[in-house]
Amino acid sequence: MVVASAGGYPADFSFYQSMKVLTNSARACEEGGVLIVMSQCSSGWGISREYLKLFKLPLPKLAEHLFDDFNMEKMAVFMALNIIENYHIYLFSSLPGNEIKEIGITPITCKDSLIDLISSAGRQKSVLFIKRASYVLPRIKTHTRHSEKGLKTWKK
Repeated sequence: MVVASAGGYPADFSFYQSMKVLTNSARACEEGGVLIVMSQCSSGWGISREYLKLFKLPLPKLAEHLFDDFNMEKMAVFMALNIIENYHIYLFSSLPGNEIKEIGITPITCKDSLIDLISSAGRQKSVLFIKRASYVLPRIKTHTRHSEKGLKTWKK
């Protein structure tokens, strides 16, 4: 389990800005593990509402969208979805819980739930805390990165 914080403003003012937390914490966790991301997201998603619908697409279909019409918002959705499909992700933020669920992440709605989740997992596995995950680039030596496997198959 990896528990990661953006480190506060400005690193956590939107979900888009917090993508660094998501990608960096995934690098510190074995595939299939648990990621708990703590990011305020006080300015919302930071991604156009129309692009939030892309989270419902399979990765290969989303990759086609990127090849046909690349932009950074689609790339952010692709990167997030690639992680969402390979980890159990929880998000503690000010974003609406129903919207968080719609993209495939489990929302954490209060501090007590966050503490309970960390405590219960900590008894069974190791827990790594990354206080400012936007500013670090961790790596597990034995880690086989899902994105390295997946991106090789999507060629145009």
